[in-house]
Amino acid sequence: MTNIAEGAVRNTSKEFFHFLVILQGSLSELDAIFEISKELSFISEKQYQEIAIQMEKIDAMFNRLKKNIKSRF
Repeated sequence: MTNIAEGAVRNTSKEFFHFLVILQGSLSELDAIFEISKELSFISEKQYQEIAIQMEKIDAMFNRLKKNIKSRF
């Protein structure tokens, strides 16, 4: 959310797009943390699968947003 907020106040679509790319990197890091958490039994397989479904939805949403922003420049 903070990457979106920071990118949204930038002057150009290219700058905003850059922050969306950073956001997707952060989502990848978060995904890795959840996978490690599952492997270390901090979360169950069921919890991991529920999180994975939500992460896929978020990733798809940001891909659409990136496509929309990129079409502006």
